[in-house]
Amino acid sequence: MASGALLGAGLIPGGAIGDEQQALIRRAYAVAVVSQIYHENVLCALLLRNAIRASGGVSPYVQPVQVGSYIDSEWIGPGGQFKIPDDRAGTVNAAFNMCALASPIVSFGLEQLVTMDAIAVTSRLMLKLNDLKNSQMKALTTALFSDNETATHPALTMFGLPNAYGDDGTYGALDRDVYEDWKGLHISSAVAERIPFIKVILETARHAGGEAPDFIVTSIETWTALMQSFMSVERYNNSPDSRWGKDDPANSGFRGLLLGDTPIFYDLNCPPTTAFVFNSRYITLCIHEDANFSFSGWYSTIPNGQIASVAVGLTALNLVCSKPKTGAIVTGITGNASFSS
Repeated sequence: MASGALLGAGLIPGGAIGDEQQALIRRAYAVAVVSQIYHENVLCALLLRNAIRASGGVSPYVQPVQVGSYIDSEWIGPGGQFKIPDDRAGTVNAAFNMCALASPIVSFGLEQLVTMDAIAVTSRLMLKLNDLKNSQMKALTTALFSDNETATHPALTMFGLPNAYGDDGTYGALDRDVYEDWKGLHISSAVAERIPFIKVILETARHAGGEAPDFIVTSIETWTALMQSFMSVERYNNSPDSRWGKDDPANSGFRGLLLGDTPIFYDLNCPPTTAFVFNSRYITLCIHEDANFSFSGWYSTIPNGQIASVAVGLTALNLVCSKPKTGAIVTGITGNASFSS
């Protein structure tokens, strides 16, 4: 409910005098509207920055992946005999369809007449246009951390990290029960402390054939517990000639965690007790070049019997991982920090 003027508090009188002043005196408004409902979208912004583009076609992004060996090596004797290998197929195609995210905006014609040439606090249309980006980022991030695979019909939502790094089902039209190397790693338990979490990094590298991950995303509860684990072994070194001045404040903790030379950061959208381990060389967002956060422009709805205009923001994209075995999903993390709200 919108708040009215505060009467009978501070310098403002109450009663009939306060009501009269409210009717006669203009209120001062801030020049900006501050959003209260959205989170930061750290991982989604990172993937968008490194996104690749695709053009039209059926399954417009195809990633060839090697799932079997072509050559068998063998030790041979002094006679030099060896077995002639069979010719075999070792590469298949992983296919990805673009998924469309639409963000419609409506501008009512009579509302524009009311606000035209008026001294308004702010434009509702500008608020809607500003909310376009925030709404799209929220939808993309929600999909990114969700399992969006469906067995009954083609999914309308883009793949999420649980699909890219899953160890069952299909991803990119390839069945993981058929292609074992197309599976990501699932670590079912871990402890949110620096020493046990080293095992997560090395277990992922082992599963990936030695390729180490280059970053990890956790919930803020897990990240806080890891930070506290680091801080518990901090120390200050003082010597007899130490001097502490106003420009040398004592500082504890740090903004970013680095464990085993692997950066760890939190994303408020990451589910609690869960972490995702990445190798950024093999995962990205693929965005259609003609629907890259595109804006349709305004179109009249008068043919539908309404004085208004409608526009749509459109993005077509999908999450593509070309080597799922280089990543891991960690669930059941214990020892997380707790917050009061």
